[in-house]
Amino acid sequence: MGIEKGTLYRTFNRELRHMLRVHHTVCDSRVKALGIHPSQHMLLMHLAEKKEIASQRELAEHMHISPAALAVSLGKLEAGGYIERETSESDSRVNVLAITEKGRALVCASKRIFDGIDAETFAGISSEELLGFTETLKKMHANLNNMKEKEETE
Repeated sequence: MGIEKGTLYRTFNRELRHMLRVHHTVCDSRVKALGIHPSQHMLLMHLAEKKEIASQRELAEHMHISPAALAVSLGKLEAGGYIERETSESDSRVNVLAITEKGRALVCASKRIFDGIDAETFAGISSEELLGFTETLKKMHANLNNMKEKEETE
C-alpha cells in the first residue's frame, strides 16, 4: 500500500521548508560569528562578486531593500573597514564602492564557512542522488513559474 500523493506532497513541502529554515539559521549563526550582520554579509558578498558596481539605487533593488536600508548597511560596512567609498572620477555625484583587504579577508573566511556547511549538509548523499534531486527541483521550479505566468495573464 503506497502513500497517498497529497500526503506525500505535504510531507515533502514541510521537510523542504524546515530544511531551508534550519540551513538559513546555521548560515546566519556562523556569519554572525565573523562579527558582521547577515544582511551586511550578503551585501559584501554581492559586492565581492561584481566586477562593476551598479548605482546604490540599482544595488538596493537587487538586494530587495530600500535605498535607506542600503545606506545604513554601507555605512556600517565602511565604519567596520570592510569597504571604502570614493567619488567617481567621471561623475562627482557618484560614489564608487571598493572592498578593502579586511573585506576581502572576510569574504574568503565566509567561503570557507559555506564550503564547510555544504560538506556537512550533503554528507552521506551521493552525487547521483544530489543530481536527481536537483533535476526534480528544477522541474518543480518550472511548474511553479508556469503557474505564476498563467495567473499573471488572467
